Amino acid sequence: MSIKQTTYKPNETYNLLKSLIESNDKIIHGGGLPVSVSVVGVHGIGKTTVVRELASDMGRDFFKLNLSQITEPSELVGFYTKEYEMIRNEEKVWCTENMIPEYTKAGYIRGTLSKTTPCPPDWVVNLKENGILFLDDFSRGNQLLMQSVMEICNEGTMIGWDLSTKKIQVILSENPDDGEYNVQSVDAAHGSRMVKMNMVWDAKDWAERAEKIGLDERLINFVLWA
Repeated sequence: MSIKQTTYKPNETYNLLKSLIESNDKIIHGGGLPVSVSVVGVHGIGKTTVVRELASDMGRDFFKLNLSQITEPSELVGFYTKEYEMIRNEEKVWCTENMIPEYTKAGYIRGTLSKTTPCPPDWVVNLKENGILFLDDFSRGNQLLMQSVMEICNEGTMIGWDLSTKKIQVILSENPDDGEYNVQSVDAAHGSRMVKMNMVWDAKDWAERAEKIGLDERLINFVLWA
C-alpha cells in the first residue's frame, strides 16, 4: 500500500524553509541543536535554486557541497594527523612528519613527545556565522558519507569541528528513491534525523518566479503553453 505524501511547490518550499530557519534560530539561541531538513524531488526542478535564493533573501551565507562528487570521507569530515615535538635550545615547536627534515636543517632536534591533532576540511574553516550548509545530492553519496551526514545532522560535530560555534544550519537535497535514480536507500534511522520536504515543479509557480527575475516573457508564455 502506497503512502500519500504531501508535496510542495517551489514557492511553498521557500516559505516553509524560511519558517524552519527562523524557528531554528530560536533553538540555537536557546542552546539547542537546529533541525536539519532534506528537500526531496526530481532533478532540474530548482531545489538548489530555492535554497540559494532563500539564503540570499535572508542575508545568510550559502555554502554548497555536492556529496556525489566527494570520493573520500575525509573531504567531508576531516582527518587526524600526527605531530612531533622539535626542540632548539629552549624553543619547542610541533610539526608533521613531512616537515621534520626542514626543522632539522634549521637546527632543531627530535623530541620524545608526539600528539594526534584533528584537521577539519578547508570548507569548514570557510563557513561564515549564521550560514546555510547545503549538502546536495545526499542520497547519491556512498554509505560512509551518508553515515557522516547523519552524524552532522544529529550532533552538529565531526573530527575537530563543531557547527554550533558558527550557528550553521544544514539543508540537504536528494532525489526520490523510486527506482528512477541511482540513489542509496535511506532507512528509518537515517530518515528520523531530519525533516523531509517533497518538492514538485509547477508551471504557474515557475512563471511567477521567472517574472520576478526578469526572464523573457516569450519563454515564460511558451512554458505555460507547453
